Amino acid sequence: MKRITRSLLFAFTLTHSLFAAAGGDFVGNGGGLGEQNVSHALLHLKTILPLCLASEFCLTRSDHKDLVQKIRGQLDKQLTATKPLEFLSGRVHPEIFLINGEYKTAVTGNRVGDTIYINIDFLYRDAVGGGRIPMSIASAMGLIVHELGHHQGITDHDYLDLVGAHVKAFALSTMDILYVDRYLDGYTTRPPRIGLTAIHSKSSTGDALKGAESTLLFADEFKVNNLTQNITRTLATCPATHNFPEGKTIGYRLYNLHFDGYRDTKDFRFGRYYRLVASVELYCEHFEDRSYPVRFDVGSKLIVDLYLLFDGNENSSGWIYKPEKTIMKLLLRD
Repeated sequence: MKRITRSLLFAFTLTHSLFAAAGGDFVGNGGGLGEQNVSHALLHLKTILPLCLASEFCLTRSDHKDLVQKIRGQLDKQLTATKPLEFLSGRVHPEIFLINGEYKTAVTGNRVGDTIYINIDFLYRDAVGGGRIPMSIASAMGLIVHELGHHQGITDHDYLDLVGAHVKAFALSTMDILYVDRYLDGYTTRPPRIGLTAIHSKSSTGDALKGAESTLLFADEFKVNNLTQNITRTLATCPATHNFPEGKTIGYRLYNLHFDGYRDTKDFRFGRYYRLVASVELYCEHFEDRSYPVRFDVGSKLIVDLYLLFDGNENSSGWIYKPEKTIMKLLLRD
């Protein structure tokens, strides 16, 4: 097969979060990376919980499965509530978070749709070498499952901690989590704290794919950006081969994701490209029978050059993702 390079230079602005894009103030007053991770965790429970329930390894007790099934069934109602999440400081609001002499990470009511209050004082931990590390999406999923369990009338915190821990462990096994560290980056004093979370809706390849089976969330040093829509546009068409004409992509999955170095731009002090590489499995529309998808070139590679700009503002110095300068291309192996 001839090597084909398909490139897309896209230019549009991502919103601060998926929920804001839906037209509402979903996350209350939370704007940091930890808050974004919690928000994305709640949204993507719709992907993780069905997989957890279908797995023989996620939940082994029938009562745990029954509870998670109820939580799953009420997720849409929670997502469309007036304010599903609100982020506040426990130190500023002890009347909410200080219970029996102990500050809680999260607090909610006992009805579906009640706001889940998140204590931002516990969303970050100190990093070795300085800086703060936000709560991960997987950890936030475990936390939210705990709180959503209260909405189902469960008051036993130890019980809900256990269920949340199982969901967190499963989420970690279902996700690819990649970070740029000091060994990849040339700045040894304080490398950019950026990373990628890939959430896969199926754990094995070979099944008929429909839509984006891999969701990619890319975190710069300030917020989480969803790359999925842009990747879906890049992979919208299956390239022609000697056996099949060009056709519509029905679905795809990404795997073997890894960062493959970086390059500075001419203004190297302010701009930089980080290269993300992923193997691609495509399912394509058959040119004669549209009900019969064709598995296409599992050896294909998606190359994403993610552009970040350094913000030298004294109050907010850090690397910021710029989608309008990011380049995506699909490489087909011979």
